[in-house]
Amino acid sequence: MPAATTATTTMLLGAAKYLAEDAQLPRPRGAIFQPAEEDGGGGDVMVREGMLDRFGIGEVYAIHNTPQVPLGHFLTTRGRSWPPSTRCASI
Repeated sequence: MPAATTATTTMLLGAAKYLAEDAQLPRPRGAIFQPAEEDGGGGDVMVREGMLDRFGIGEVYAIHNTPQVPLGHFLTTRGRSWPPSTRCASI
C-alpha cells in the first residue's frame, strides 16, 4: 500500500473513532473508504453505482493527504472538489 494511501486510511480511521465516541454528534453517521481513486474508480464509481441512495447518505465530507501543504494548514475550495464528482460539493 502506498504511503499516501496509508496516511489517508489512518486519518479516516481516526475520524471514524472520534465520530463513534462523541455521543453529542447526531446519528446516523459513518465512514466511507473509496477504492481505487487514482485508477479511475473511487467516489465517482460509488456514486454512479447508487451507494449514496442505497444507504441514505445525504452529506459527505472528504479528506485527502497532501504532503505539500505545511503542517497545521489545510486547503479547501468552493463547489466540487474533483471534476468527475457529479453530486458532491466541497464546503
